[in-house]
Amino acid sequence: MRRLVWMVAGGLLVLACARPDAGETGDAASGTGSGDGLVHSLEVGVDADTVRFTLYLTNATDQAVVLQFPTAQRYDFEVRSPGGDRVWRWSDGQFFAQMLGEETLAAGESVSYEASWSASGQSGAHEAIGRVTSSSTPIELRTEFEIPVR
Repeated sequence: MRRLVWMVAGGLLVLACARPDAGETGDAASGTGSGDGLVHSLEVGVDADTVRFTLYLTNATDQAVVLQFPTAQRYDFEVRSPGGDRVWRWSDGQFFAQMLGEETLAAGESVSYEASWSASGQSGAHEAIGRVTSSSTPIELRTEFEIPVR
């Protein structure tokens, strides 16, 4: 049990060190979660007319975790208006190979998935959704963020 506590603490430290500065104006972060030994979080950064999305995963166990995927797609990001309408989705217009795949995270290993959206003409409150498209361990995180009026 003590070893598991140290592994979780170490994973959180790695995760914290790998993130961009959360003190930047316009940044938002969802709460971290844990499931199947994975610690995960979603961060959103707003600069001028660009919104950056980063989804972090850390294997907080002492064994490898295998994520299985039904296609070559590993993640997706989406932006919704306060009314729930989809404003943007990263995967729209993209094609992914229709083949089974997997990604293995060693004990304590971290991975991040990133995308950016040109939000020109947008302002106000929005909701970001970050997903890991794994069929074995699906993850969905949500956080609200604000695009300032320019």
